[in-house]
Amino acid sequence: MTEARAEEIEVVDVDERPGRHGGVELTYRLSSEPDKAWAKAFDTTSVNYSGPGTVNFLGIARPYVEGTTVRWTVPKDQTERARGYVQQRIDHANAAAAESQIR
Repeated sequence: MTEARAEEIEVVDVDERPGRHGGVELTYRLSSEPDKAWAKAFDTTSVNYSGPGTVNFLGIARPYVEGTTVRWTVPKDQTERARGYVQQRIDHANAAAAESQIR
């Protein structure tokens, strides 16, 4: 018997707009609306940032899932690092969703 696997959530597009306090609001459009378990895994992950540079953006606010989007406002000079961090959280949530399908 073959187990059904959860569809992986992917980033379809990222939009950057001026945000509060001179920051940049990043809006990630997702390939589908994640279920509550996926969103919880995304929100509660303890993924450590592994990329170049500092992680000054982590002390401000966290990215959050809203329907088929992830939103986050970060300092202008941190957008590339923030993009990598959000991708790590998405990868973690996908792995957690796949793990829960196996059980």
